[in-house]
Amino acid sequence: MSLSASVYPNDTPLTLDDLNNILSSRFKNDNVKSLKDLPHPHSFKDCELAAKLCAQGIQKNSKILIIGDYDVDGVMATVIMMKFFKMLDYQNIKYTIPNRFNDGYGISKNIVAQHKNIDLIITVDNGIAAFEAAQYCYDQNIPLIITDHHNPQESIPKAAAIINPKQKNCPFAQKDICGAAVAWYFCNAIKLALNQNFSLQPLLKYVMLATISDMMPLININRLFVKKGLQQFINSEEKSDILLKTLLKNTQINAQDISFYIVPLLNSAGRIKDAKLACDFFLAQNEDHIKAIFYDLKSLNLERKTITQEVYNLAISSLVQTPNYVLAFGENFNDGVLGIVAARLVESYLRPAFVFTKKQDGSFKGSGRSDGKINIFETLLPFQNNFLHFGGHAEAVGISLDSTALEKFGSFFSLCIPLNKKEKSDILGFLELESINYKLLEIINSFEPYGQGNQIPKFCIKNLKITQHKKIKDIHQRLEFNHKIWGMDFFSKQFYETGEYVDITCSLTLDFYKQISLQIHSITHAI
Repeated sequence: MSLSASVYPNDTPLTLDDLNNILSSRFKNDNVKSLKDLPHPHSFKDCELAAKLCAQGIQKNSKILIIGDYDVDGVMATVIMMKFFKMLDYQNIKYTIPNRFNDGYGISKNIVAQHKNIDLIITVDNGIAAFEAAQYCYDQNIPLIITDHHNPQESIPKAAAIINPKQKNCPFAQKDICGAAVAWYFCNAIKLALNQNFSLQPLLKYVMLATISDMMPLININRLFVKKGLQQFINSEEKSDILLKTLLKNTQINAQDISFYIVPLLNSAGRIKDAKLACDFFLAQNEDHIKAIFYDLKSLNLERKTITQEVYNLAISSLVQTPNYVLAFGENFNDGVLGIVAARLVESYLRPAFVFTKKQDGSFKGSGRSDGKINIFETLLPFQNNFLHFGGHAEAVGISLDSTALEKFGSFFSLCIPLNKKEKSDILGFLELESINYKLLEIINSFEPYGQGNQIPKFCIKNLKITQHKKIKDIHQRLEFNHKIWGMDFFSKQFYETGEYVDITCSLTLDFYKQISLQIHSITHAI
């Protein structure tokens, strides 16, 4: 990355007022500042209808089945529903999460058929593309409520009610919310239908985990969910939360910590074994059982890292590169890490990436990730009839196809539809090293949480003299500059020596000893 002044319109160092104004401008259109500002649950299309249907079922002691999904969002949505029904002291309910390897994604005819004598089915974080399963429920006279947040196709499944902010004629104020947020809203609507008066705020920590995991834009509703959910999580005395907090390195927990340390651990269950393990971690009552699951999750996460690296190496060796995308396929890629590998390929090749694995029946199952510029869902949607399965959203899709469709994939992706995003530098401006202090960090921290849609502030600092250097594990480097300010450069492409002058882009953080340090994002010799 070039650090030349031409990248930035103004190379005058930022003042504290400049920084505050720049960060404040990110939220000038936000109108959700507190829980009382949240849109009403009934502003979702079908939400009031679905809540009444569910309330009637509860009053009849109907047998209810929750069908979740195997990623963190689907797990958290399932946990929210199960904990909500526990708050109601309603016991005629159970949940299932399809196994990625045996069942595939979301509700299916087979999943429904496995559960006998069900009176009502509720999906969370899936279902908007489940046409066959919905028809089967209809034929079996089982009312189906779909709650989802993925993009609908041109038609929608036949269901008693569909709650999805992205469906046509849904007036809900924010389209990009996660499946767990939709589930939380649905629980509020059920609560209203039953004339109950308890608070569902304690469940926002699960919405927070899902919002961060699914990389929802941290503005308006999502921003509030993450802020409130983080508070709930930080103050929680539940055994599962206490164990999760032992993974964190920083004393001040933020969204980046959740994303880096906790989300991969929870995701590893569905990626490597069975997502039900992650659900049980939050729903189990026995502390010894919860602790045992925690150690199982840690072990699975280590296994996930090893498998990811192996598949990434294999993907590189089979990579097909085009101007619009990169694509890799193999016969023995682990289904559970395809999305992670696709995301890593995006980072390496700076274009959309797709990774497929060949299944026993000869079909190919894959995941795609956007480069942040191309709407891969809308680009591929016109060709959905060529796929065995297709679903997702603008920046992440799941696809199954046969070998013929795989050979024609290039023609499907020839006309790329851009994401509706304005191109701009993610560098806020220039800083002088001597201007870095706790007041500056305080301003930055006041605009937490950072993540998708509210990127952590990055700065350019030029002509820094390295006063000390240290290589770590032959892949990272710790560099100290004047004023005893030091920075970490992870996975270094080049190593620098004491006495050299460098230009860097960086973000600011507190180290373990509460000293200000620099997280180096790019580094070059000073010009």
